[in-house]
Amino acid sequence: MCVRAGADYARQSSTLSPVNAAKSATFAVTRTRYGDNPDLSILEDGDLRHAVDLHSVYATVIEDWLHASAKDVLGGNFDRLDFLV
Repeated sequence: MCVRAGADYARQSSTLSPVNAAKSATFAVTRTRYGDNPDLSILEDGDLRHAVDLHSVYATVIEDWLHASAKDVLGGNFDRLDFLV
């Protein structure tokens, strides 16, 4: 079993590694890691299976930092992460 080269570039770019987020609260920087390294033995249609949907990262930034509607920008509802809380 092998990962198809360029099977779905958008999906592969979000599966290469976990999402790292850093936030600062009164000069104390904390770092949070979302997701795990991809498991090369578990594929979806020849692509790596993502642990964190990047739409969730985008929705979090749009809603919690930009104070805009993620549904309007992304065209759908996505879970939000807690790295900007």
